[in-house]
Amino acid sequence: MTMQVGMVGTDGIVIAGDTRWTMSPQLQLGQLHAGGRYGYAASKFRFSVERGIVVACARKMERATHIATEVLTLSDEELKEPCDAICGIAKRIRQRQTDNQDDAHCLIAIAKPTPRMFLFQYGNVDGYLGEICYEMHETAFAGDIENAAIFWAERYYRPTTVRELIPLAAHLVVSSARLNTATIGGLELAVCDANGVHRVPAESVKQLAQQSRDWDRIIGEMFSAYGQQFSYAPDVIG
Repeated sequence: MTMQVGMVGTDGIVIAGDTRWTMSPQLQLGQLHAGGRYGYAASKFRFSVERGIVVACARKMERATHIATEVLTLSDEELKEPCDAICGIAKRIRQRQTDNQDDAHCLIAIAKPTPRMFLFQYGNVDGYLGEICYEMHETAFAGDIENAAIFWAERYYRPTTVRELIPLAAHLVVSSARLNTATIGGLELAVCDANGVHRVPAESVKQLAQQSRDWDRIIGEMFSAYGQQFSYAPDVIG
């Protein structure tokens, strides 16, 4: 599980995601299987700076990162209208593997010829498991798509500059970790614009994460500090 959000701005795209990986290894002990779940922090983004592509991976990470690695090798011609090629990659991977890892999401930002964002996922296609890819023109989510922190984008997203969207995207990811502490944590951000793809520097990410925690605290304090006096009418029965 993870949380990834992409937002299309007037001058490019921002993708924000968490960095917590959760592993549940299976160890053979005689006739028993045992393993301990543990987590670690690592990037879930895959980049081709030279090609101007960034892919954020979610859900079953082994499958999603496999798809992402091959997406980075698409030809310039395929990148013009990439959905069919992306679905073709995912279908070939699914058909030649038997690990039941078909629950994969990928958020894909491509800089050329103009910055665009695509969402790939496995899903129901005419009643069968299949590959789905769409170009996204506003916001897109991958990973824990039922997380209530999506509220922040639903309420406050608007088409504006990437610089203005970055704090909103970061706040959504940081907030999502408070609602799903087991499988979401950390923060990373990437920008895709006319100049290519770029990571937001680690020091800036650290400051954004702290600012998000401050906003969360301030909002809570605003509710508790509200001083209006309320009167309550007695219950009316009958």
